[in-house]
Amino acid sequence: MKDGILNINKPQDMTSFDVVAILRKVLGVKRIGHLGTLDPMAEGVLPIAIGKAARVMDYLDSDTKEYVAEFVFGITSDTDDIWGENITLSDSFKEISREDIEEAAKGFIGVIEQIPPRYAAIKVDGRKLYEYARAGQEVDVKSRKIEIASFDVLDFGKRYVEEVQADLFYTVVKVVCSKGTYIRSLARDLGNILGAGGAMSALVRRRSGALKIEDAISVETIRNMEIGEIEGFIKGAEEVLTGFPSVMLGEWESRLFRNGVKLEASQWHNENAGSELYKVFGPDGFIGVGREYDDGTLKADKVLA
Repeated sequence: MKDGILNINKPQDMTSFDVVAILRKVLGVKRIGHLGTLDPMAEGVLPIAIGKAARVMDYLDSDTKEYVAEFVFGITSDTDDIWGENITLSDSFKEISREDIEEAAKGFIGVIEQIPPRYAAIKVDGRKLYEYARAGQEVDVKSRKIEIASFDVLDFGKRYVEEVQADLFYTVVKVVCSKGTYIRSLARDLGNILGAGGAMSALVRRRSGALKIEDAISVETIRNMEIGEIEGFIKGAEEVLTGFPSVMLGEWESRLFRNGVKLEASQWHNENAGSELYKVFGPDGFIGVGREYDDGTLKADKVLA
């Protein structure tokens, strides 16, 4: 099995860890992991790193994400979605319009502070937030800086929500955002701004960096494929590092790079200089990721070959 990134379309009712466990068995590999956890009821793009490609996961995790989500208004939830155990109709429920939502959404554009949901995997004093929540313990959840590039309303209306057995206003939105953004928190905060309360009722990750849902493969499809067929869907690490310019090294410089030696500017410099991180290639292909320092030298950040 070759190393690389597999673009999986995670279904609902399956954890990200479940996907990894299934693929570990199907592919017969031990070194495998996922990038950017999706909640069990969320679906969409889940990058899976195989073998040495796991070493680029930190770079990929910083990529921009695109989501399409449905929010319902007029309820509050302990998990900020409709799958929580404590969901109640909001006392502050009021009539809202599509224009109200579009106007409120503008306030989320740019770099903002966001408070994560109480049920999240973020650690505080060594324990995950959801562990405190399940134990009924209060904990100070600090806000985090995130960036919302776009927040567009795709649909608006009213529908019956079985979880609370009531007709509620809903909206479908498309959000392009940075690493660490909780879409559930956006639903909660948007609902609060509208004075109606809100919770997320559906979520699809449509893009994670260069990986798009249109090119993703389902878990069930993988289960019914031969290893050779699956390998045809595995992308090399260099293919998904689309934001990094390329640098070509000679044979001697490649050997130095692999050994962790800093390359002087005269040994590697080209028109791509100034980017900080680079995809580095040698005569035999992709080697890894290099970092440029203030003095113009280049040193290996991650070596993959």
